Amino acid sequence: MFGFLIGTICLIALIKVVRRSQGGGACGGHRHRGRGWQRWLFQDLRTSPEQERVLQGAMDDLRRASEGARREWSLARSSVAQALVSESFDETAVHKAYARLEIETQQLRDRLAEQLRQVHEVLTPEQRRRLATAMGQVGGRS
Repeated sequence: MFGFLIGTICLIALIKVVRRSQGGGACGGHRHRGRGWQRWLFQDLRTSPEQERVLQGAMDDLRRASEGARREWSLARSSVAQALVSESFDETAVHKAYARLEIETQQLRDRLAEQLRQVHEVLTPEQRRRLATAMGQVGGRS
């Protein structure tokens, strides 16, 4: 159960980062199209168009994966709420909800690892260092 809670906290943090990344707007005819933070990131990393495609693909894939996780969280909250308001507590429903969350969390972790591997392969050591620094800054915000 403790491992599930740690995984859940990590998933929530990842979803917050992905949600935060969904703001912004278009950028005229500049090579770095997309959201403002992405333009900044691509400029900071001095990426090539091919590297940008890999990074953008990874971010898009993780955004889609996190949407599935958010849906599962919503279903789990509903199941737990229903168990609470029932005349007798439905522990089985709660355990089933947690099991679905564990599966979804593991799938999200696997996708994150795969996307990070692809990003690692396409970036130079200096770009990876800069990206790690930027990720540390994003992770420190609340």
